[in-house]
Amino acid sequence: MDMLSFQGRASRKTYWFMFVSCFVVSIGMRLALNGNLSHQSPENVSLIGAFLTFIVSLLMVWWSIATQVRRLHDLDKKGWWVLVNLVPLIGSLLMLIYLGFFKGSDGHNRFGSAVV
Repeated sequence: MDMLSFQGRASRKTYWFMFVSCFVVSIGMRLALNGNLSHQSPENVSLIGAFLTFIVSLLMVWWSIATQVRRLHDLDKKGWWVLVNLVPLIGSLLMLIYLGFFKGSDGHNRFGSAVV
């Protein structure tokens, strides 16, 4: 699947689609498991529900990192810049701004052809 690949480039539109989708799925999973948006761990969560949440969360993390790497490629940066996210709070905020709002390089760059 191209959306799970670390190769190539991704547009701002693709980045925002991933970001909003992960946000909505996260809210949906929390509501499905807890019945509310509290951060308390309910005692009645089934093992199957917890396992499915774990699998979906892993897929969303992979999709998020892959999209961020491809978005960095569109900005003509190496994918390793995704590690800026590991800087508490400010790293993720800076990446959100950079990946979500800065225009990618025009035409062909070292990571492939321009995306629309």
